[in-house]
Amino acid sequence: MREKTSQQTGSIVTELIVLNRSANQLMKLYCLPKSNLMVA
Repeated sequence: MREKTSQQTGSIVTELIVLNRSANQLMKLYCLPKSNLMVA
């Protein structure tokens, strides 16, 4: 039982890391054009 829960926790952490990375990329894609427009 304990090993199973630790495996689940590990996969959840991995998913969160992947989600965080993709979210950061989306934020960069979304914010960079905006900042360029504001500068221009």
